[in-house]
Amino acid sequence: MHEHASEGPEMAVPASAAGKPRRPSRWRAVLAWALALCVFLVSVHYGIQLRRWAWDQTDQIRFLNSVSNAIEWGRHANRIGVLNVYDDLVARHGTDGDYSGPARFALDYAPLRLFIATSWAKWAEENFPPPPGKPLTWQREYEFTWPMLRINLACELAASIGIFLVVYHWMRTCRTPAPRRWWRWGIRDGWGLDEASTRDMPSTVGLFPGLLAALLLWFNPAVIVNAHVYPQWDAWLLPSFIFAVYFGLRNWWLPAGIVVGICAMAKGQILFALPLLIAWPLLLGNIAGVVRVIVGLGTGLAIVVWPFLLRSYESIQWIFVASVAAVLLAGVAALPRSNWKWQVFRGAIALGAISLLFWPVTDMTGEYLLQISSESAITIHRRSTLLGVIALAATAAIVGGRRWIPTLLAGLPGICTLLTIPLLNASI
Repeated sequence: MHEHASEGPEMAVPASAAGKPRRPSRWRAVLAWALALCVFLVSVHYGIQLRRWAWDQTDQIRFLNSVSNAIEWGRHANRIGVLNVYDDLVARHGTDGDYSGPARFALDYAPLRLFIATSWAKWAEENFPPPPGKPLTWQREYEFTWPMLRINLACELAASIGIFLVVYHWMRTCRTPAPRRWWRWGIRDGWGLDEASTRDMPSTVGLFPGLLAALLLWFNPAVIVNAHVYPQWDAWLLPSFIFAVYFGLRNWWLPAGIVVGICAMAKGQILFALPLLIAWPLLLGNIAGVVRVIVGLGTGLAIVVWPFLLRSYESIQWIFVASVAAVLLAGVAALPRSNWKWQVFRGAIALGAISLLFWPVTDMTGEYLLQISSESAITIHRRSTLLGVIALAATAAIVGGRRWIPTLLAGLPGICTLLTIPLLNASI
């Protein structure tokens, strides 16, 4: 009797008993995200108040030389024009000069930082006008430095959001099966990037560890002292580096290079992290990722420096032509490769785009690319650089396919903007 009773249907085993995480109900997930958002917003409010309190309590430990130097260079740039500052210093001191000027320190500002200092000085002259006949100088009032402190605040907030995304992503990645062999070629696409592996995972996995990381950065005493007591501008490095890491984790190497390039034009110290950002995809065998990082870096630089470089009719024409060529090559990458007719059509479009990219050498200078036997090494170097860019762009469009469309559309105009320096003698 007991034997027959034991042969009945098996009882259902709860998911938690089987070793699988129980998926929370939808309302619990919504409640968890709402709680995390409320905590973050309240922390932002009190974090801003804490920064103002820190400023008011530390009036005697300001690094006056730094803030005064920014005002002095910004005042000088407003007087002669921000686009003329570098050329003026080179004309007075030469290419190897110390670039000293009207400020207490020699100019070591990258273009974006110079733009910001110039805008701050212009705003200060309008809102805190100096006495007649006297130059604008830095003042101790909080409101005078508020524009720069606001940039620091925005960078700290962006960095907190970025570190949340990094930790949230990694906590979810660590819940997925790790690759058995880290050196196998398949890992170049990244561990945990398969959306199917996290689709059934509760959205709350990694939520509160990510929130904790964001709060640790937001209330970090070293960050607050540097950005709102001293104050300095090292906080500008935080969001760019953190988001570059996040984009790398997601295998988005083009935007990773772009954010580093833009930040380098404000704080060049970010370039210390560039070898790591290049070695990361390289050690995973992701050569395409390395190319995208480098192209993104050039694009980020061009986003900032184009006002300095595109100051002639020829350079503007060149960028317009390069943009048209980028669109054509993106079209080549998007077209199908199903039969020989499509291949011929793609080849014809690519040939037209390549012809456009040759235009600055063959038309604007009246020279011809292949006649290099008796020309100087500088001219050959310039043309070799252009040939390399054209070859890479055409190869990406013809061989790479649709995955290279964003790189072509963003990278080719950006790289060609930087090429105005060797090809058209543009100056920064």
